[in-house]
Amino acid sequence: MKAFILAISGLILTSCTFAQSQNDSVPNELVGKWYKGSTSALGFLDRRTGISDAAGGDGFSFEFKSNGTFVKAGMVKAGSYSCSTIVFGYETGKFTATGNNLKMADKENFVSYKDSCNPHTNSEKNAKLAIKEYPYEIRDDEDGDTVLCLAYKGGEECFKKAEA
Repeated sequence: MKAFILAISGLILTSCTFAQSQNDSVPNELVGKWYKGSTSALGFLDRRTGISDAAGGDGFSFEFKSNGTFVKAGMVKAGSYSCSTIVFGYETGKFTATGNNLKMADKENFVSYKDSCNPHTNSEKNAKLAIKEYPYEIRDDEDGDTVLCLAYKGGEECFKKAEA
């Protein structure tokens, strides 16, 4: 009986140690919400209805949690007069950060496409799951804001840290 209790205690201790070591790969500076986006200065007015709408815009965000999970969301909208097209994507999964390398493994990847003038092209689907790796850097931008920059082939994208 004593041997059984010692074996179970060892398993619990090993499990707790393993879970803790997994979280060691989550830098505190990465934890939190990051975003970027823009909107068009142009707008359109539908004279029939009197409704105005922005021509377009986009917004993207990441949330990295201390337990090693992430949420990524993005939306792009393009419009002209009474038509608009909206693409929305949402990913969740697990991540690790080693050195300056960020690795994200999807658990869920959802994409929605909506076109108000061509509704037969509308779709909602689960996209292919992927593992993505990016060199990353956290730094201050020219305005003094903290940004997370992910390097891609040919450039980088930077996301501003959201206020707590």
